[in-house]
Amino acid sequence: MRRTPFLWIPLLLVLAPRTAVAQDSLEYAVKFVCGKVGLQALFSIAPGSYFTDINIHNPNRETHSFRVKFAKDSIGIGGPISGWVTLSLRYDQALNVNCHLIQKSLHSTAFMEGFAVFDSRLSLDVVAVYTAAGMGGLVSTEQIVRVAARVSAVASCVPSSAAPWLPDSVPVTTALHGVWGPNASDIFAVGFAGRAVHYNGTAWALQPTPVAGAVTLTDVWGSSGTDVWATIANVDTLLHYNGATWSIVIAPVASGTMGVSGNHNYDAFAVGAAGAIIHFDGTTWSPQTSGTTNNLMDVFAVRDSDVFAVGVAGTILHWNGSFWAAQASGTTTDLNAVWGSSGHDVFAVGVNGTILHYNGTAWSPMTSGTRAVLMGVWGSSSCNVFVVGFGGTVLHFDGTAWAAEVSGTTEPLLDIWGFAGNRAYAVGGTAGSVTVRKRAL
Repeated sequence: MRRTPFLWIPLLLVLAPRTAVAQDSLEYAVKFVCGKVGLQALFSIAPGSYFTDINIHNPNRETHSFRVKFAKDSIGIGGPISGWVTLSLRYDQALNVNCHLIQKSLHSTAFMEGFAVFDSRLSLDVVAVYTAAGMGGLVSTEQIVRVAARVSAVASCVPSSAAPWLPDSVPVTTALHGVWGPNASDIFAVGFAGRAVHYNGTAWALQPTPVAGAVTLTDVWGSSGTDVWATIANVDTLLHYNGATWSIVIAPVASGTMGVSGNHNYDAFAVGAAGAIIHFDGTTWSPQTSGTTNNLMDVFAVRDSDVFAVGVAGTILHWNGSFWAAQASGTTTDLNAVWGSSGHDVFAVGVNGTILHYNGTAWSPMTSGTRAVLMGVWGSSSCNVFVVGFGGTVLHFDGTAWAAEVSGTTEPLLDIWGFAGNRAYAVGGTAGSVTVRKRAL
Protein backbone atom coordinates (compact mmCIF):
# COMPACT_ATOMS: atom_id res chain seq x y z
CA MET A 1 0.00 0.00 0.00
CA ARG A 2 1.39 3.40 -0.96
CA ARG A 3 2.28 5.66 1.94
CA THR A 4 3.30 9.30 1.87
CA PRO A 5 4.38 11.62 4.70
CA PHE A 6 1.83 14.21 3.51
CA LEU A 7 -1.06 12.73 5.44
CA TRP A 8 0.76 10.77 8.12
CA ILE A 9 -1.07 11.02 11.47
CA PRO A 10 1.10 10.97 14.63
CA LEU A 11 -1.27 8.96 16.80
CA LEU A 12 1.00 6.98 19.12
CA LEU A 13 -0.06 9.00 22.13
CA VAL A 14 1.07 8.89 25.73
CA LEU A 15 -2.09 9.37 27.74
CA ALA A 16 -1.87 10.46 31.36
CA PRO A 17 -4.06 8.62 33.85
CA ARG A 18 -7.21 10.39 34.99
CA THR A 19 -10.02 9.54 37.33
CA ALA A 20 -13.15 7.79 36.12
CA VAL A 21 -16.58 7.16 37.55
CA ALA A 22 -16.39 3.38 37.38
CA GLN A 23 -14.55 1.57 40.17
CA ASP A 24 -12.34 -1.49 39.78
CA SER A 25 -12.35 -1.01 36.01
CA LEU A 26 -10.03 -0.48 33.09
CA GLU A 27 -10.12 2.45 30.73
CA TYR A 28 -8.99 2.79 27.12
CA ALA A 29 -8.82 6.28 25.59
CA VAL A 30 -8.53 5.98 21.80
CA LYS A 31 -7.92 8.94 19.52
CA PHE A 32 -10.31 9.28 16.58
CA VAL A 33 -10.10 11.40 13.42
CA CYS A 34 -13.18 11.34 11.19
CA GLY A 35 -14.33 13.20 8.10
CA LYS A 36 -13.12 15.38 5.27
CA VAL A 37 -10.93 18.47 5.56
CA GLY A 38 -11.03 21.00 2.73
CA LEU A 39 -8.31 23.34 1.54
CA GLN A 40 -9.74 26.33 3.39
CA ALA A 41 -10.48 24.52 6.65
CA LEU A 42 -9.40 25.99 9.98
CA PHE A 43 -8.14 22.67 11.28
CA SER A 44 -4.39 22.19 11.77
CA ILE A 45 -4.49 19.05 9.68
CA ALA A 46 -3.75 18.43 6.01
CA PRO A 47 -6.62 18.49 3.48
CA GLY A 48 -8.05 15.05 2.79
CA SER A 49 -10.40 12.38 4.13
CA TYR A 50 -9.74 10.67 7.47
CA PHE A 51 -11.11 7.41 8.85
CA THR A 52 -10.83 5.65 12.23
CA ASP A 53 -11.73 2.04 12.92
CA ILE A 54 -11.42 0.83 16.51
CA ASN A 55 -11.37 -2.97 16.74
CA ILE A 56 -12.33 -4.59 20.07
CA HIS A 57 -11.72 -8.27 20.87
CA ASN A 58 -12.92 -10.09 24.00
CA PRO A 59 -10.22 -12.57 25.13
CA ASN A 60 -12.08 -13.44 28.34
CA ARG A 61 -13.79 -16.79 28.63
CA GLU A 62 -17.17 -15.24 29.36
CA THR A 63 -19.62 -12.89 27.73
CA HIS A 64 -18.59 -9.39 28.68
CA SER A 65 -20.42 -6.05 28.54
CA PHE A 66 -18.54 -2.76 28.52
CA ARG A 67 -19.31 0.80 27.54
CA VAL A 68 -17.97 3.61 25.39
CA LYS A 69 -18.53 7.35 25.13
CA PHE A 70 -17.14 9.86 22.65
CA ALA A 71 -15.54 13.21 23.49
CA LYS A 72 -15.16 15.64 20.58
CA ASP A 73 -12.49 18.29 20.89
CA SER A 74 -12.91 21.93 19.92
CA ILE A 75 -10.30 24.62 19.28
CA GLY A 76 -9.33 26.17 22.59
CA ILE A 77 -12.33 24.84 24.56
CA GLY A 78 -13.80 21.55 25.65
CA GLY A 79 -16.16 19.95 23.16
CA PRO A 80 -19.36 17.89 23.50
CA ILE A 81 -19.43 14.45 25.10
CA SER A 82 -21.86 11.72 24.06
CA GLY A 83 -23.73 9.51 26.49
CA TRP A 84 -22.45 6.05 27.32
CA VAL A 85 -23.23 3.29 24.82
CA THR A 86 -23.22 -0.28 26.15
CA LEU A 87 -21.55 -2.92 23.97
CA SER A 88 -21.22 -6.66 24.51
CA LEU A 89 -19.06 -9.47 23.19
CA ARG A 90 -19.09 -13.19 23.73
CA TYR A 91 -15.80 -14.96 24.30
CA ASP A 92 -13.48 -14.49 21.30
CA GLN A 93 -15.92 -12.22 19.47
CA ALA A 94 -14.80 -8.91 18.01
CA LEU A 95 -16.58 -5.72 16.99
CA ASN A 96 -15.75 -2.49 15.23
CA VAL A 97 -16.39 1.10 16.32
CA ASN A 98 -16.03 3.36 13.30
CA CYS A 99 -16.58 6.94 12.23
CA HIS A 100 -20.22 6.28 11.37
CA LEU A 101 -21.03 5.30 14.97
CA ILE A 102 -18.90 8.09 16.42
CA GLN A 103 -20.52 10.77 14.26
CA LYS A 104 -23.99 9.38 14.92
CA SER A 105 -23.38 9.44 18.69
CA LEU A 106 -22.16 13.06 18.48
CA HIS A 107 -24.99 14.06 16.11
CA SER A 108 -22.73 15.48 13.41
CA THR A 109 -21.33 14.38 10.07
CA ALA A 110 -18.77 17.21 9.94
CA PHE A 111 -15.04 16.60 10.37
CA MET A 112 -14.18 15.86 13.98
CA GLU A 113 -11.36 14.76 16.24
CA GLY A 114 -11.52 13.51 19.80
CA PHE A 115 -11.38 10.42 21.96
CA ALA A 116 -13.42 7.24 22.26
CA VAL A 117 -13.30 6.30 25.94
CA PHE A 118 -13.97 2.63 26.76
CA ASP A 119 -14.77 1.55 30.32
CA SER A 120 -14.44 -2.17 31.02
CA ARG A 121 -14.38 -4.46 34.03
CA LEU A 122 -12.17 -6.93 32.15
CA SER A 123 -9.17 -6.56 29.89
CA LEU A 124 -9.85 -6.18 26.16
CA ASP A 125 -7.76 -6.16 23.00
CA VAL A 126 -8.15 -2.65 21.55
CA VAL A 127 -6.54 -1.80 18.22
CA ALA A 128 -7.14 1.40 16.27
CA VAL A 129 -6.69 1.55 12.50
CA TYR A 130 -6.27 4.98 10.94
CA THR A 131 -6.42 5.60 7.21
CA ALA A 132 -6.30 8.82 5.24
CA ALA A 133 -6.76 9.78 1.61
CA GLY A 134 -5.52 12.85 -0.20
CA MET A 135 -7.69 15.17 -2.24
CA GLY A 136 -7.52 12.67 -5.10
CA GLY A 137 -9.40 10.11 -3.05
CA LEU A 138 -6.81 7.31 -2.94
CA VAL A 139 -5.63 5.91 0.38
CA SER A 140 -2.34 7.62 1.14
CA THR A 141 -1.48 6.37 4.60
CA GLU A 142 -2.44 3.77 7.15
CA GLN A 143 -1.41 3.34 10.76
CA ILE A 144 -2.30 0.62 13.25
CA VAL A 145 -2.07 1.39 16.98
CA ARG A 146 -2.59 -1.04 19.85
CA VAL A 147 -4.09 0.87 22.78
CA ALA A 148 -3.05 -0.07 26.30
CA ALA A 149 -5.44 -0.01 29.25
CA ARG A 150 -5.00 1.99 32.38
CA VAL A 151 -6.62 1.32 35.75
CA SER A 152 -9.30 3.89 36.42
CA ALA A 153 -8.64 5.71 39.65
CA VAL A 154 -11.50 5.58 42.12
CA ALA A 155 -12.96 9.03 41.94
CA SER A 156 -14.52 10.82 44.84
CA CYS A 157 -18.22 10.20 44.38
CA VAL A 158 -19.88 13.52 43.65
CA PRO A 159 -23.70 13.69 43.79
CA SER A 160 -25.73 15.99 41.58
CA SER A 161 -26.23 19.49 42.89
CA ALA A 162 -29.74 20.61 43.74
CA ALA A 163 -31.95 21.27 40.72
CA PRO A 164 -35.69 21.69 40.22
CA TRP A 165 -37.97 19.02 38.77
CA LEU A 166 -39.74 20.56 35.78
CA PRO A 167 -42.81 19.38 33.86
CA ASP A 168 -42.48 17.96 30.36
CA SER A 169 -45.29 17.72 27.82
CA VAL A 170 -46.26 14.34 26.35
CA PRO A 171 -48.94 13.50 23.75
CA VAL A 172 -50.92 11.11 26.00
CA THR A 173 -53.43 11.70 28.79
CA THR A 174 -53.03 8.55 30.88
CA ALA A 175 -50.30 7.14 33.10
CA LEU A 176 -46.86 6.13 31.89
CA HIS A 177 -45.53 3.15 33.83
CA GLY A 178 -42.01 2.69 32.49
CA VAL A 179 -39.21 4.78 31.00
CA TRP A 180 -35.82 3.87 29.52
CA GLY A 181 -33.42 5.05 26.87
CA PRO A 182 -29.94 4.33 25.50
CA ASN A 183 -29.09 8.04 25.43
CA ALA A 184 -30.65 11.40 26.18
CA SER A 185 -31.96 11.82 22.62
CA ASP A 186 -33.55 8.38 22.35
CA ILE A 187 -35.97 7.76 25.24
CA PHE A 188 -39.00 5.47 25.37
CA ALA A 189 -41.91 5.59 27.82
CA VAL A 190 -44.85 3.16 27.95
CA GLY A 191 -48.03 2.88 29.96
CA PHE A 192 -51.78 2.71 30.28
CA ALA A 193 -53.96 1.78 27.28
CA GLY A 194 -51.02 0.23 25.43
CA ARG A 195 -49.48 3.59 24.61
CA ALA A 196 -45.83 4.29 23.86
CA VAL A 197 -44.10 7.64 23.42
CA HIS A 198 -40.60 8.50 22.23
CA TYR A 199 -38.33 11.48 22.96
CA ASN A 200 -35.85 12.46 20.24
CA GLY A 201 -33.96 15.08 22.23
CA THR A 202 -36.42 17.83 21.35
CA ALA A 203 -39.98 16.61 21.90
CA TRP A 204 -42.04 13.56 22.84
CA ALA A 205 -44.07 11.89 20.07
CA LEU A 206 -46.68 9.15 20.16
CA GLN A 207 -45.65 5.81 18.65
CA PRO A 208 -48.36 3.51 17.28
CA THR A 209 -48.54 0.09 18.94
CA PRO A 210 -50.61 -2.94 17.94
CA VAL A 211 -52.17 -3.07 21.42
CA ALA A 212 -53.20 0.58 21.80
CA GLY A 213 -56.29 0.97 23.98
CA ALA A 214 -56.35 -2.66 25.08
CA VAL A 215 -53.69 -3.33 27.72
CA THR A 216 -51.27 -1.74 30.18
CA LEU A 217 -47.61 -1.62 29.25
CA THR A 218 -45.69 -2.01 32.50
CA ASP A 219 -42.00 -1.53 31.72
CA VAL A 220 -39.54 -0.90 28.91
CA TRP A 221 -35.88 -1.73 28.25
CA GLY A 222 -33.65 -2.28 25.25
CA SER A 223 -30.14 -3.18 24.20
CA SER A 224 -30.27 -0.19 21.82
CA GLY A 225 -32.76 2.22 20.29
CA THR A 226 -33.51 -0.35 17.60
CA ASP A 227 -34.01 -3.30 19.96
CA VAL A 228 -36.53 -2.35 22.64
CA TRP A 229 -38.85 -4.56 24.71
CA ALA A 230 -42.03 -3.59 26.57
CA THR A 231 -43.78 -5.82 29.12
CA ILE A 232 -47.56 -6.14 29.33
CA ALA A 233 -49.76 -6.91 32.34
CA ASN A 234 -52.10 -9.92 32.39
CA VAL A 235 -51.40 -11.33 28.91
CA ASP A 236 -48.90 -13.77 27.38
CA THR A 237 -47.46 -11.08 25.12
CA LEU A 238 -44.53 -8.70 24.88
CA LEU A 239 -43.96 -5.83 22.48
CA HIS A 240 -40.75 -5.38 20.50
CA TYR A 241 -39.52 -2.25 18.71
CA ASN A 242 -37.04 -2.66 15.85
CA GLY A 243 -36.32 1.00 15.26
CA ALA A 244 -39.31 1.47 12.97
CA THR A 245 -42.39 -0.28 14.40
CA TRP A 246 -43.68 -2.05 17.50
CA SER A 247 -44.78 -5.67 17.03
CA ILE A 248 -46.33 -8.38 19.18
CA VAL A 249 -44.17 -11.25 20.44
CA ILE A 250 -45.84 -14.20 22.17
CA ALA A 251 -44.12 -15.02 25.47
CA PRO A 252 -44.18 -18.25 27.53
CA VAL A 253 -45.89 -16.61 30.50
CA ALA A 254 -49.59 -16.93 31.25
CA SER A 255 -50.35 -13.94 33.45
CA GLY A 256 -48.29 -11.13 32.00
CA THR A 257 -44.99 -9.47 32.79
CA MET A 258 -44.14 -6.49 34.99
CA GLY A 259 -40.46 -5.75 34.46
CA VAL A 260 -37.73 -6.21 31.86
CA SER A 261 -33.95 -5.70 31.80
CA GLY A 262 -30.89 -7.20 30.21
CA ASN A 263 -27.24 -7.00 29.29
CA HIS A 264 -27.45 -7.08 25.51
CA ASN A 265 -29.65 -8.19 22.64
CA TYR A 266 -29.19 -11.90 23.39
CA ASP A 267 -29.44 -11.77 27.17
CA ALA A 268 -32.66 -10.20 28.48
CA PHE A 269 -34.98 -11.09 31.34
CA ALA A 270 -38.65 -10.38 32.03
CA VAL A 271 -40.51 -11.12 35.27
CA GLY A 272 -44.15 -11.31 36.26
CA ALA A 273 -46.96 -12.99 38.17
CA ALA A 274 -46.56 -16.18 40.22
CA GLY A 275 -42.76 -16.06 40.12
CA ALA A 276 -42.56 -16.10 36.34
CA ILE A 277 -39.15 -15.38 34.82
CA ILE A 278 -38.45 -15.66 31.11
CA HIS A 279 -35.13 -15.23 29.32
CA PHE A 280 -34.35 -14.08 25.78
CA ASP A 281 -31.30 -15.60 24.07
CA GLY A 282 -31.44 -13.45 20.96
CA THR A 283 -33.96 -15.70 19.23
CA THR A 284 -36.49 -17.10 21.68
CA TRP A 285 -38.01 -16.30 25.05
CA SER A 286 -37.85 -19.33 27.40
CA PRO A 287 -39.12 -19.85 30.96
CA GLN A 288 -36.64 -20.14 33.83
CA THR A 289 -37.09 -21.70 37.27
CA SER A 290 -37.37 -18.91 39.83
CA GLY A 291 -38.01 -21.00 42.94
CA THR A 292 -40.90 -18.79 44.05
CA THR A 293 -44.61 -18.38 43.35
CA ASN A 294 -44.66 -14.79 44.60
CA ASN A 295 -45.44 -12.09 42.06
CA LEU A 296 -42.27 -10.48 40.75
CA MET A 297 -42.48 -6.76 40.03
CA ASP A 298 -39.11 -5.75 38.59
CA VAL A 299 -35.74 -7.00 37.37
CA PHE A 300 -32.40 -5.31 36.80
CA ALA A 301 -29.34 -6.74 35.08
CA VAL A 302 -26.06 -5.33 36.36
CA ARG A 303 -24.01 -7.72 34.22
CA ASP A 304 -24.21 -11.29 32.90
CA SER A 305 -23.76 -12.92 36.30
CA ASP A 306 -25.48 -10.28 38.43
CA VAL A 307 -29.22 -9.97 37.77
CA PHE A 308 -31.66 -9.08 40.55
CA ALA A 309 -35.44 -9.55 40.68
CA VAL A 310 -37.79 -8.25 43.39
CA GLY A 311 -41.42 -8.81 44.26
CA VAL A 312 -44.15 -9.08 46.85
CA ALA A 313 -43.57 -10.20 50.45
CA GLY A 314 -39.96 -9.01 50.38
CA THR A 315 -38.95 -11.41 47.61
CA ILE A 316 -35.44 -10.88 46.22
CA LEU A 317 -33.85 -13.27 43.72
CA HIS A 318 -30.35 -13.26 42.24
CA TRP A 319 -29.16 -14.76 38.96
CA ASN A 320 -25.48 -15.78 38.98
CA GLY A 321 -25.28 -16.67 35.32
CA SER A 322 -26.46 -20.25 35.89
CA PHE A 323 -29.48 -20.27 38.21
CA TRP A 324 -31.77 -18.09 40.32
CA ALA A 325 -31.47 -18.16 44.12
CA ALA A 326 -33.44 -16.41 46.84
CA GLN A 327 -31.71 -13.78 48.95
CA ALA A 328 -32.73 -12.82 52.47
CA SER A 329 -34.25 -9.35 52.30
CA GLY A 330 -35.05 -9.02 56.00
CA THR A 331 -38.55 -7.79 55.22
CA THR A 332 -41.98 -9.06 54.18
CA THR A 333 -42.82 -5.70 52.61
CA ASP A 334 -43.73 -5.70 48.93
CA LEU A 335 -40.82 -4.54 46.77
CA ASN A 336 -41.59 -2.76 43.50
CA ALA A 337 -38.28 -1.84 41.85
CA VAL A 338 -34.56 -2.59 41.82
CA TRP A 339 -31.46 -0.90 40.38
CA GLY A 340 -27.72 -1.12 40.99
CA SER A 341 -24.49 0.57 39.94
CA SER A 342 -22.65 -2.74 40.42
CA GLY A 343 -23.15 -6.19 41.90
CA HIS A 344 -22.14 -4.84 45.31
CA ASP A 345 -24.22 -1.66 45.21
CA VAL A 346 -27.89 -2.47 44.61
CA PHE A 347 -31.04 -0.68 45.81
CA ALA A 348 -34.54 -2.16 46.14
CA VAL A 349 -37.61 -0.05 46.98
CA GLY A 350 -41.22 -0.76 47.93
CA VAL A 351 -44.24 0.12 50.02
CA ASN A 352 -44.15 2.03 53.34
CA GLY A 353 -41.08 3.94 52.23
CA THR A 354 -38.96 0.80 52.18
CA ILE A 355 -35.45 1.11 50.75
CA LEU A 356 -32.98 -1.76 50.98
CA HIS A 357 -29.31 -1.75 50.00
CA TYR A 358 -27.15 -4.71 48.97
CA ASN A 359 -23.38 -4.49 49.48
CA GLY A 360 -22.49 -7.70 47.69
CA THR A 361 -22.96 -9.79 50.83
CA ALA A 362 -26.24 -8.87 52.52
CA TRP A 363 -29.29 -6.64 52.22
CA SER A 364 -29.87 -3.98 54.88
CA PRO A 365 -32.60 -1.37 55.42
CA MET A 366 -32.02 2.34 54.84
CA THR A 367 -33.82 5.28 56.40
CA SER A 368 -35.95 6.87 53.69
CA GLY A 369 -37.80 9.46 55.74
CA THR A 370 -41.13 8.63 54.09
CA ARG A 371 -43.99 6.16 54.31
CA ALA A 372 -44.96 6.58 50.67
CA VAL A 373 -45.25 3.70 48.25
CA LEU A 374 -41.98 3.77 46.30
CA MET A 375 -42.21 2.60 42.68
CA GLY A 376 -38.96 3.32 40.84
CA VAL A 377 -35.23 3.68 41.44
CA TRP A 378 -32.33 4.77 39.23
CA GLY A 379 -28.93 6.35 39.72
CA SER A 380 -25.94 7.63 37.78
CA SER A 381 -23.50 6.41 40.45
CA SER A 382 -23.45 4.97 43.96
CA CYS A 383 -23.78 8.45 45.46
CA ASN A 384 -26.35 9.87 43.07
CA VAL A 385 -29.46 7.72 43.30
CA PHE A 386 -33.09 8.76 42.88
CA VAL A 387 -36.31 7.07 44.04
CA VAL A 388 -39.85 8.00 42.98
CA GLY A 389 -43.26 7.02 44.30
CA PHE A 390 -46.85 7.87 45.12
CA GLY A 391 -47.88 11.42 45.96
CA GLY A 392 -45.17 12.84 43.72
CA THR A 393 -42.47 11.50 46.04
CA VAL A 394 -38.87 12.01 44.93
CA LEU A 395 -35.92 11.05 47.13
CA HIS A 396 -32.22 11.64 46.43
CA PHE A 397 -29.30 9.68 47.90
CA ASP A 398 -25.95 11.49 48.02
CA GLY A 399 -23.91 8.55 49.24
CA THR A 400 -24.68 9.29 52.89
CA ALA A 401 -28.40 9.88 53.41
CA TRP A 402 -31.72 10.13 51.62
CA ALA A 403 -33.41 13.51 51.29
CA ALA A 404 -36.74 14.51 49.79
CA GLU A 405 -36.86 16.69 46.69
CA VAL A 406 -39.80 18.80 45.53
CA SER A 407 -41.22 17.17 42.41
CA GLY A 408 -43.84 19.81 41.69
CA THR A 409 -46.62 17.22 41.45
CA THR A 410 -48.80 15.09 43.70
CA GLU A 411 -49.42 12.57 40.93
CA PRO A 412 -48.02 9.06 41.43
CA LEU A 413 -44.52 8.77 39.96
CA LEU A 414 -44.07 5.20 38.73
CA ASP A 415 -40.63 4.96 37.17
CA ILE A 416 -37.41 6.89 36.63
CA TRP A 417 -34.47 6.74 34.23
CA GLY A 418 -31.67 9.12 33.43
CA PHE A 419 -28.30 9.92 31.93
CA ALA A 420 -25.23 10.95 33.89
CA GLY A 421 -24.30 14.57 33.29
CA ASN A 422 -27.58 15.23 31.49
CA ARG A 423 -31.07 14.65 32.90
CA ALA A 424 -33.28 12.28 34.83
CA TYR A 425 -36.89 11.65 33.77
CA ALA A 426 -39.68 10.52 36.12
CA VAL A 427 -42.98 9.32 34.65
CA GLY A 428 -46.34 8.48 36.16
CA GLY A 429 -49.99 9.45 36.44
CA THR A 430 -53.31 7.64 36.78
CA ALA A 431 -55.96 6.13 34.51
CA GLY A 432 -57.10 9.70 33.83
CA SER A 433 -53.88 11.71 33.99
CA VAL A 434 -50.20 11.70 33.02
CA THR A 435 -47.10 13.36 34.39
CA VAL A 436 -43.51 13.56 33.22
CA ARG A 437 -40.95 15.43 35.29
CA LYS A 438 -37.33 16.13 34.37
CA ARG A 439 -34.33 17.22 36.37
CA ALA A 440 -30.85 18.34 35.35
CA LEU A 441 -28.02 16.21 36.73
